[in-house]
Amino acid sequence: MRLLPLFGCLLASLLLLVPPAPASARTASWDGLDDVPDPSSAPAGECADLLFVGARGSGEVTPWGDTVEQARTALDEAVRRSPTSRPLTARTVWLDFPASDPHTLAEVGLEELALAEEPPPTTYFDSVTVGEQRLQQLLDDSAARCPRERWILVGFSQGAEVVTAALSRRTDGWRVAGAVLAGSPATYPGQAVRRHGTAPESATGLVATLGYVRAQVQEARRSGADGEGVSTMVRSLIQVAVDQTDPTAMAAAAAGDDLDLPADVPVFSVCDSGDLVCDAGPALLRVSSGSTDFAEEFERTRPVHGGYGAEHFAPVFDAVLAELPPRLPPPEPVPTVPPVERPDAVAVVVATGALLLVLGAVGLTWWRRRRRPAPADDAPGRRGGAQ
Repeated sequence: MRLLPLFGCLLASLLLLVPPAPASARTASWDGLDDVPDPSSAPAGECADLLFVGARGSGEVTPWGDTVEQARTALDEAVRRSPTSRPLTARTVWLDFPASDPHTLAEVGLEELALAEEPPPTTYFDSVTVGEQRLQQLLDDSAARCPRERWILVGFSQGAEVVTAALSRRTDGWRVAGAVLAGSPATYPGQAVRRHGTAPESATGLVATLGYVRAQVQEARRSGADGEGVSTMVRSLIQVAVDQTDPTAMAAAAAGDDLDLPADVPVFSVCDSGDLVCDAGPALLRVSSGSTDFAEEFERTRPVHGGYGAEHFAPVFDAVLAELPPRLPPPEPVPTVPPVERPDAVAVVVATGALLLVLGAVGLTWWRRRRRPAPADDAPGRRGGAQ
């Protein structure tokens, strides 16, 4: 039994010869985006690497409508298709705002929208204001409570205008990992966006077009060139339709309406040709000529405006993910256990050989002792002779 400790030492020595298992490569993980997002009115979710915010379009049901859902799915698939360089966590929030129907614009009429000094009050514009305020509150909460969080913002139609207005006022655009504006009424030539879709570079959204026309009308009135402003309105609509707008005037009008975007923020605009909301010039020209009206144009453009799907969003999110690593903060240091120092192979072999020699010598001694005869002093005859 005395040999058991020695066998234990021998086994421990031999284990030193087994090289440590190579550390498995740290592959990227992705917990996906929740199917049931939290409302922005209760954004107290656990902080994550990414905050995904969806802002639905006009008249869509909560939480974020079909188009934002398409974008959410496309992002999920893009991450799984092209894993990120490190594990990521994400939380999802839907923007809780009215998203009022755009037909309230048609009720006002093109002339009043274009000729008034200030945009007339409509349910649509009131809804945008509420949405922008609530998105700002959500982003402020993230910046204060989760400073390491980065944002992916997706807005469709009215939701895209809300995202645009919010970003135009922020000074922490470095927190934005990507913003996607689908069918945006706030897009215009020269805006700091990367365009995707079939619409031309000159495509101008409905709200941006009205802002430009209104600014041109006001300038013509101030200069006395067009007291009524009607001819200037028609001329400005033609300029938008044929890509002859004044870039400086367009940029100034957009900035006045909070539609300008910081150049250092990765913003992607998805727009297809013929979409009244994001490519409004041709449709508005038809409306101004009396050949059609807003209601007819809204109905005509519905299939195009509601048709943004995975094929539109896949390349966008591939680009977002390609630029994501430098936008993420460095990973927090993880406490490490000091590595166990292992002797090199030669030292192990020498030590094991020496141990075997010692073990062999001890074993031989033990075996000889077991073979040795009992001492003669213990014999009965010798005990008697000594008396």
